[in-house]
Amino acid sequence: MSSAELTSFLSPAHFPRETSVGKRVIVIDILRASSTICSALYHGMQSVITLEKIEDTKSFAGGEYIRAAERQGKTAKGFEYGNSPLSYQDKNMNNKILVLSTTNGTRAVLAAQQASEILCGAFVNFNLLSQYIIRQPMDSILLCAGWRNQPSFEDTLFAGALVQKLKSIYTIKNDASLMAETIFNKYSNHLLDAFKMSDHYRRLSGLGNEADARYCATIDVAPVIPFWQKDRFTKLN
Repeated sequence: MSSAELTSFLSPAHFPRETSVGKRVIVIDILRASSTICSALYHGMQSVITLEKIEDTKSFAGGEYIRAAERQGKTAKGFEYGNSPLSYQDKNMNNKILVLSTTNGTRAVLAAQQASEILCGAFVNFNLLSQYIIRQPMDSILLCAGWRNQPSFEDTLFAGALVQKLKSIYTIKNDASLMAETIFNKYSNHLLDAFKMSDHYRRLSGLGNEADARYCATIDVAPVIPFWQKDRFTKLN
């Protein structure tokens, strides 16, 4: 076991930002921002710029940018694209830059800005991500985006999956990690069924986005590691 520590925060509201200084932060927003970022990069987009405020996307004009925004699970008014991971798999989007603002995930990215390294985690990139974290041990934080400053079931489930995978290498530091692992161990063989228990799944289902949830519950369909570089996520080589 390395001397590296692993700590979980189930919502940005519980996250003292200064604790990330000198550490790695893995941002988790399973439904759907982290899954969408993985999907976009895996399917050929050059990078993903995440912004908290919708109005900030307006400064990115031109053919190289695809502007997208989501609020409360819906594509924001005035935007063609929202937060669906299935929207960014078109070959016509190769080498484009996604400019994305979402309800929860992009706020979590902002909260992590004092970290030495920021990665994006989801079930869709689970094994590649966990292998990298194992090969490159350093004090790490699992930061769940949650929903409106409350923990979310699916983010906690994924945090638990990482805790379970990493605990032989990392020292687990808090009860939130143990809680997350306990939840994952109970539902590890039934991820989509577990998703269906969550408030966020019911919200997306009511909007007709069940296909998004199925994609987000599928392991390793977008094996890429989104790595924060200056002001955006790019694909870690």
